[in-house]
Amino acid sequence: MLHGGGYSLVNAEMILLRKATEVGHYNHYHLLSGQDLPIQSQETIQKFFLKNSDKEFVGFDKDIFTYGDRVYYRYFFQELAGKRKSILKSVDKFLLKMQKKLNIKRNENIEFQKGAQWFSITDGLARYVLSKDEWIKNVFKNGFCVDEVFLQTIIINSDYTDKLYYSKSDGTHKNTMRLVDWSSGSPHVFRYDDLDDLRKSDLMFARKFDCAVDERIIQKIYEIYAN
Repeated sequence: MLHGGGYSLVNAEMILLRKATEVGHYNHYHLLSGQDLPIQSQETIQKFFLKNSDKEFVGFDKDIFTYGDRVYYRYFFQELAGKRKSILKSVDKFLLKMQKKLNIKRNENIEFQKGAQWFSITDGLARYVLSKDEWIKNVFKNGFCVDEVFLQTIIINSDYTDKLYYSKSDGTHKNTMRLVDWSSGSPHVFRYDDLDDLRKSDLMFARKFDCAVDERIIQKIYEIYAN
């Protein structure tokens, strides 16, 4: 079972990568959410990634990592508590304060980075990530929202940094080629009125879409890009 903010999300990504690489060798492995849609034709998407077959599409938020609490301390009940308020969440907050007070800290010798959990990575990086399975468990288990940290951290501590398609954190979303509108503080749910902006974009995918909010835009995207 997956739990918001828990290590189970990292574990799920590792399972997906393992299953996909067992099938064969692919140019890229794309992690998309259930609320993502393509905003280019299949031909355009395939040509783009074939042209950039040696590039990694992974997002980085900032040059300086400012989320130390997520990885330096342990959240013992995160898998049970999720992101909702609860007694277990309160217990975890108390234990976090105690760890800080007693200077019980881990992972201090590792350079961390954070970014979007959605990615398009090469076969080489996918298999490299899988080879780091035990290290990932040791470093990130009992962390908080580490699905936004583990891949970026692996890359920044490897030669794959030089293979990033776009390494700037300037809000253009070219690093992941996924259009996400954060102007309201959380991902905007695209509506039919956004169709022109979606069609003008040179990115490959977009999120979020929700049929409960606006089904027309989803149907139109399918109509335009089905082939």
